[in-house]
Amino acid sequence: MVLPGPAVASDRSQEFKRVCYEAARHLGSKVIEITPHRDISRYGITSYHKATIANARRRFAVLCYGHLPLLAIAAPLTENSLVIDFIDDPSASAAFGSQSAFRLLARDNCKPRSR
Repeated sequence: MVLPGPAVASDRSQEFKRVCYEAARHLGSKVIEITPHRDISRYGITSYHKATIANARRRFAVLCYGHLPLLAIAAPLTENSLVIDFIDDPSASAAFGSQSAFRLLARDNCKPRSR
């Protein structure tokens, strides 16, 4: 697997926002919220940036790993949940897949690996 070159963390946060707004526009949706990975949740510091994107028909989350230019699409996250349900969404994948600054991971690449 070849990953895009690393970006400076602060630049990645801004680029993540730009990519999310561009993809939402492409999908006829809106960005509902963006949470940087440095925000502290009830359960500690998250290791990913999170965006929630929605329109009248659907809602999903986009996660960006805070230290590498990797994206994943997930079912909407609840504040109290520790479980992330990664999904494959063809239309969202097409909207994010064209963004060269990040690599979009398929659902199978997001599963925990056994030792």
